[in-house]
Amino acid sequence: MYVTALVSSGEQYDTIHEEVMSGQPVQVRKIHLEMHLNEFFGLFKRFAISISSF
Repeated sequence: MYVTALVSSGEQYDTIHEEVMSGQPVQVRKIHLEMHLNEFFGLFKRFAISISSF
């Protein structure tokens, strides 16, 4: 499976939630990963997915 992740710098770890909620642009970089399905789901304690026809 292919995964795209948006990653912020480690400097903003304590304030990232406030930055996202502020409505201002947040500096992130996009990385693309290829991994097995079981490896991907192993990264999460809980995982919820929503599927839409749009």
